Amino acid sequence: MSKRTYTGSYVAHVCKKCGCMFVAEDYTKATALPPSWRYCKSCCKELGIDYEQQTPYRNRTPEERQRAKEKAERLKQARENKTKTSD
Repeated sequence: MSKRTYTGSYVAHVCKKCGCMFVAEDYTKATALPPSWRYCKSCCKELGIDYEQQTPYRNRTPEERQRAKEKAERLKQARENKTKTSD
């Protein structure tokens, strides 16, 4: 499990799926732009994600970062294969 550092304040976030704004704990010391690394509670429920366990990328462990990179690469390859077969 990655270490999440709560800064003691709350900040407005933008859901990275539906784009709605919501207020949540600040784990990234946001200063200007609303963070968009998090899903809102309704999108988490829809996607089957535990809302409380979301972690900003920079607070992840090296193993979690490596898994995220591998997953992104697999998704990229799947998208490329899909576009090739649909042509």
